Amino acid sequence: MGKYNLSEDFSDKYLRYRICLEDPDTIQKALIINERDVVLSISSAGCNILNFLIYNPKKIIAVDLNQNQNHLLELKIQAMKNLDYSKFLEILGVKHSKRRIELYDKIKNKLSKDAKKFWDSKIELIDQGITYSGQSNIKKLGKFLRFFLGLKTIETFFKQESLEEQEKYFYKKINKLRVRIFFKILYIIPFLKNYKKLKQRKNKMFFLNIYKRYRHVMTRVIINNNYFLSVILLGKYLNNQTLPIYLQNKYFETIKSRLDKIEIKTSRVEDVLKKSPSNFFTKLNLSTIPDFIEDKNLDKCFKELIRTTKDNGRFCYFSTEFKDIEPRDKITYDDELANKLFKNDRSMLYLDFKVGKIIKS
Repeated sequence: MGKYNLSEDFSDKYLRYRICLEDPDTIQKALIINERDVVLSISSAGCNILNFLIYNPKKIIAVDLNQNQNHLLELKIQAMKNLDYSKFLEILGVKHSKRRIELYDKIKNKLSKDAKKFWDSKIELIDQGITYSGQSNIKKLGKFLRFFLGLKTIETFFKQESLEEQEKYFYKKINKLRVRIFFKILYIIPFLKNYKKLKQRKNKMFFLNIYKRYRHVMTRVIINNNYFLSVILLGKYLNNQTLPIYLQNKYFETIKSRLDKIEIKTSRVEDVLKKSPSNFFTKLNLSTIPDFIEDKNLDKCFKELIRTTKDNGRFCYFSTEFKDIEPRDKITYDDELANKLFKNDRSMLYLDFKVGKIIKS
């Protein structure tokens, strides 16, 4: 099946993601997961796998090529199963704690052999607090903005209660010249690296000025409940009322009671699809996987997706680039819905979003 353009980020050496960077509200409005669904989803940091349990699907197949991401999901599952809510937040690093290693010792024998071996060798990550200790590029971005804008300025930004106040504050206090220059640099580097590819494409907006997306999220999406931006700009979740679904106390017991619905697979997505029966899945969250499959193999992946997805099944994915979508038999893209959802998406880290539907009949 399809061959990935792998970098070291996807190797078994690293835990690339500590938190999911895709907005679960956007995904749910695209897929409409319910109790009849068999869901396939990229594991990533496990956040959205656990978030999906709120909608009580029949089953969730969590897939990731990097086994360490699945080890993180497994750790979260066993921590939720065997610890109370407060200790769950402690071991993940969301809540201050001096006993994370002690809490890990209580659950480590519940982990699979491979997951236990990994976390035993990375015990310092648990001691530091997994949630806020990773995502190096995001941390660098946040440190840059805090350095040039000041922590107090950013904290005040999160207190704005309306989009009108938020936009006014952004242009007065946040949108400084040095910040705009920084985002221009972020734009120019990939542009120069991919100039030849850009010239060959019909879509001249292949590279969106990343500043444009940043500005949109900062001014057109309400910020006081945006936990993605709080992690990026402040280096932490804003408060206990602004957390991902799976970290909220009111959903803890519900999610905990449904954890056995999750099946974890370490594999390429297309290999999982190839080994799955026809008409098996109903909803698929592909994260950014199409960005990492060579174009010549993407069609093979989608043929397996069509075969294994039931009629009227839905899928979605985010992208760090604009891709020309070739027409595919039995797939209909809902660009109107995708654009509407993406306008309100809380993450500023992606440039595009796609929603598709399988039509077999």
